[in-house]
Amino acid sequence: MNYVNDHPQIQKRFEGKGEIIDDLEWDVKTYLALGGAMHDAAISAWGVKGWYDYVRPISAIRYMARLGQSSNPNAQNYNPAGMPLVPGLIEMVALGDTLAGENNEHVGKIKLYNWRGPTYINDPETEYANVGWILAENWWPYQRPTFVTPPFAGYVSGHSTFSRAAAEMLTALTGDSFFPGGVGEFAAPKNEFLEFEEGPSVDIILQWATYRDASDQTSLSRIWGGIHPPIDDIPGRRIGIKVAEKAFERVRRLYYKDADNDGFYSYEDCNDLDANINPNRPELCDGMDNNCNGLIDEALTVNKFYRDADGDGYGDPTTLLDTCLTANMLSQYVDNNLDCNDQEARIYPGATELSDNGIDEDCSGLDLYQAFKVFPNPVHDVLTIRFDSPEQLEIKISDVTGRLLQSKFSTGNNNSFEFNMQDLPSGVYTVELHAQSGNLLKQFRVLKM
Repeated sequence: MNYVNDHPQIQKRFEGKGEIIDDLEWDVKTYLALGGAMHDAAISAWGVKGWYDYVRPISAIRYMARLGQSSNPNAQNYNPAGMPLVPGLIEMVALGDTLAGENNEHVGKIKLYNWRGPTYINDPETEYANVGWILAENWWPYQRPTFVTPPFAGYVSGHSTFSRAAAEMLTALTGDSFFPGGVGEFAAPKNEFLEFEEGPSVDIILQWATYRDASDQTSLSRIWGGIHPPIDDIPGRRIGIKVAEKAFERVRRLYYKDADNDGFYSYEDCNDLDANINPNRPELCDGMDNNCNGLIDEALTVNKFYRDADGDGYGDPTTLLDTCLTANMLSQYVDNNLDCNDQEARIYPGATELSDNGIDEDCSGLDLYQAFKVFPNPVHDVLTIRFDSPEQLEIKISDVTGRLLQSKFSTGNNNSFEFNMQDLPSGVYTVELHAQSGNLLKQFRVLKM
């Protein structure tokens, strides 16, 4: 806890959520939570130890070694409950062996290739026992000689239970399975860390990404050191997980309230007075942050609507509204932008067009013309020609000599054309309307001033 709380990159938010907590409040809450989990882990682990009263490796190894070997019924010192032989690791003492004894009293006994134990160390400040063959009856776990093996049962491992409960509690408290900054470290300086022999032989830095990684190595260290067999480990880890889960729920209820009873406490609920607002709620289109992610109406389908002020069913293209609301939730909005005049209900696409009134009732872009019109006449600048015909027609403008000056083709009903007469000299000009066949349909005289 000290390492985590003192780290410069720690974010002191309970479960990684809500506001940052001040240092004193954070320390009180986290140390109480971790201490409570450790207390419960001790009760759980020692309850199991007392129930099963399970043997430790030092007792099991020395007992099995005294029974003999269990690999070869035809060899000496055989006992089915003895130790299995593994060449290079577990063998029998033979004549001429350095472990045979002065009078060969150890011949036929079990020997192990192992850490040789504290009897090979006179000065732990400068000496180390190293690895070699020893009599199995003299086997030692890798730890101080004054702390040979704990005076209580092995199953389950306290280290496994404590460390996993701590890892799960730290993960829950911080809301992150990783150490602050992404890595946790522990340094063991060369020849300064070990107390019962000189070592380690080089500087060692242990590193873990997650709290669980550190917990796993804590558990394995007891197996590697010969304090626990593997069977003691995993059950202890599982108990630690369960203990931490229950301890964390207890401190959550102790520290925070769930006023709206929606299953989310005040530090994680953005509105603890409304059960319909919490991190598990779906986001609704209502202008509120329903799922407490800090966003409003996010990830919803966006619809495009346009204001229909005159109620004719057609929208004004200049009044776009992007919204997650649907049509039945909006008043005076439609999903099209086809109205050319949203102030007049009689003007919309498909409305009846009245001819020659200067109003485009059907939003086609033109008024309806019932006759061939040429205006103004006389003309100074621009001459406008309008007519209504489903056929493609040709409009020609010629001078008094018959010389063609300009020509344009129509494309269908309600055609309107403008001809620039500004640069033409004053005089009389002829405007003709020809059918596709070339026949002359209309002819007008225009005076250019």
